[in-house]
Amino acid sequence: MGNAMEISHLLYANDSLVFGEVEVTQIRHLRAIQTNFAGVSGLHVDWQKSCLHPINQVPNMQILAENLGCQVASLPTKYLGMPLGVKNKELQAWNEI
Repeated sequence: MGNAMEISHLLYANDSLVFGEVEVTQIRHLRAIQTNFAGVSGLHVDWQKSCLHPINQVPNMQILAENLGCQVASLPTKYLGMPLGVKNKELQAWNEI
């Protein structure tokens, strides 16, 4: 996409936001990475507090969530107080920031 910056993840303190492809193999890799990280660091992901937020229609979303052991949520939502999934034209969505 030209000179656009690609973001694959955002991390802050104990919050993480990961962007990825909608494939079971990608979800399994993510789970393996988190498991290995937990083994090395002693820090664990609470998958019951974690959510998958699909962008557009994802036909196998429940299967992906089951592979992670988390729930499916919808957009819009907030991450660190910032609105995610709102249209840029909805200026009132940014009033809290």
